[in-house]
Amino acid sequence: MSLLPFDPRPIITIVMGVVLLVWVIVCAVLFARAARRSMVATGRMGRVRCERCGTEYEVGIGDLTRMGFSKSASITKTRREGAALVDEPNYTRYAKRLLCPHCGKRAWAQVLNIAELQDTMRAGFVKAGITYLLLMVAGGALVLAVTGIAMDIAQAWVVTQLQGLQ
Repeated sequence: MSLLPFDPRPIITIVMGVVLLVWVIVCAVLFARAARRSMVATGRMGRVRCERCGTEYEVGIGDLTRMGFSKSASITKTRREGAALVDEPNYTRYAKRLLCPHCGKRAWAQVLNIAELQDTMRAGFVKAGITYLLLMVAGGALVLAVTGIAMDIAQAWVVTQLQGLQ
């Protein structure tokens, strides 16, 4: 129990935790947006087959990366790359709900060239991931540095208040 009526250190710690959590969420959202932009920038087309009528047609990668329902079946293969073991999903089946130009209905469309698209988009995805991971670490270090300064100031204030009570 503190002799002081008010100790700012727990409040500073709580605020630091909230700010760090918000920062991680912001970085995750920015990463998702940047990864999607890098995928769309490749200009690749996805070859899909409507599961309702069987028509094959092409869609832009932007339609495939749009949020929404998708269903997939993948096999994860672990491969060794240098000293690291890398888990990499290889999709055997990937489908997305799209508007079919032939039957005119929103139906599940199986992406036929998912492995090719996955290989094409990997470089941009990894670049965005590394960028936002470094940004998250730098921002977190900044928040911790500012919190450290605020804690030193609060500690000095608490010490002077306690000396004033004696």
